[in-house]
Amino acid sequence: MSGAMLSKCRVDEKGFSGFFDSVAEDYLQRVMENEEFYRGIVDHLERENILRCDDEVLDISCGPGTYTLPMAKRTRSVSSLDPAEGMLSVLMREAANRGLLNVRTIKSKWEDYGGEEKFDLVFVALSPGIRGPNDFLKMERFSRRNCCYIGFGKGGKDSLGDEIWEQVMGEKRKNNDFNITIPFNLLHAKGRKPNVRFFEKSSLSKEPGEEVIKSNTEWLSMYTKMDRAKKKKVRDYVNDRSTDGYYEHDAVLSLVALYWEVPK
Repeated sequence: MSGAMLSKCRVDEKGFSGFFDSVAEDYLQRVMENEEFYRGIVDHLERENILRCDDEVLDISCGPGTYTLPMAKRTRSVSSLDPAEGMLSVLMREAANRGLLNVRTIKSKWEDYGGEEKFDLVFVALSPGIRGPNDFLKMERFSRRNCCYIGFGKGGKDSLGDEIWEQVMGEKRKNNDFNITIPFNLLHAKGRKPNVRFFEKSSLSKEPGEEVIKSNTEWLSMYTKMDRAKKKKVRDYVNDRSTDGYYEHDAVLSLVALYWEVPK
């Protein structure tokens, strides 16, 4: 099962880090556009007593603060871990703008993270650092009470990305990213009793074609050298599906929260 929670496509580490640094501002903007949706997930965890007012939380692969920001408003502290300096920078700027003084950042990959500190809740959402069972179960080592894993629900994946991948790479994308079934079954096999809750939001997305081309080109650069021919394939594919310079499509944001109590 090793590596099954995330696709096994080879990643260029330098390109990977550079990509997330370059898109940090755009990610924050998208988070703010869907802030009510993400806050609803945090609301649910609070109602389920998974998130509590005196909690110290570890947010793995925190990005620009998608969940750190709403969790920090209702907990003692949030430690936000991410290997991308750009993500941590925009997170701390936004936390300061909101008067949140209980957020601290940890610049690290999850696979490299160690230490003796424990947290009431260890939380992770759509993290490329969770590549298999060992990375997943490592969450329990740092939790004194609960863990929460956010994966994709039905229809939550990027279909355009899969289509462009096939055009550029010449093969279908082996995309098993953030599949909730594998961690759910793993927890059952370990004798845990995980809870599951689905969240979904539908909307009409309309983005400038140039931005779609840029983001997909940068994303693919993590996996392959994007020469002129490959860049042209991305541009042609997006432009052929755009109207008046805009790429428009029905977007479904579908996530699943998997949460459980850590054995004493």
